[in-house]
Amino acid sequence: ELTVDGAPDIDIDNNILVAGRLEFYPGWPVKIIAGEFGWAQGGDKSNDSIDGGNEGPGGLVFNPAYNIDNLLFKHMIPTIYQIEGSVINAFYARVWGTVKLLDHVTSTTQALFAWNDETDSPLVVGQNVDRYLGTEIEETISIEVTPGVNFDLIGSIVINSGGLKDLLEQQGAAAVNAAGGDCPAGGCGNAEDIAFAFQGRVLVYIDQFFK
Repeated sequence: ELTVDGAPDIDIDNNILVAGRLEFYPGWPVKIIAGEFGWAQGGDKSNDSIDGGNEGPGGLVFNPAYNIDNLLFKHMIPTIYQIEGSVINAFYARVWGTVKLLDHVTSTTQALFAWNDETDSPLVVGQNVDRYLGTEIEETISIEVTPGVNFDLIGSIVINSGGLKDLLEQQGAAAVNAAGGDCPAGGCGNAEDIAFAFQGRVLVYIDQFFK
């Protein structure tokens, strides 16, 4: 129950987060093959309560530390909803596998498919968005520099489907209007078909240095 000064109390009811994973370890050179399904229940923007999934994207979302990718749910969705979190008002399926290329080099390929849970727009009251968000393909090359220190190269491509394009166009319209423009609620431009990102990172596993 949420208590806000000067307003009636709001009950959060039936807000569900679910994730399940199946992993298979076939042996060299394939380190792992895995599949996962997750769901963060969404809500209806036109609803002033937080019942049954709630107003806007949802009262509860996956913690941002729950990383399932490097672009769509890590950066794009939280930016659209302006909420720090990973899976928000969505359900997804993803499969990935890790293959050892050399003694100290591995390759992880992932495909992720995502859908909106509720299709009422979280940005514009009374408008809808398409169900299917899009498809993400991600490749990570991990190089063990020394035991306990890895350098990763990550490439991500998101093929934007109708749901993600609707959200991006509505977000763009809101930003233009906030700056004094005159954009219709549905958007005054067209979202791109593809989003992509490249990243390099260094991972240090401190437990390796305290054995």
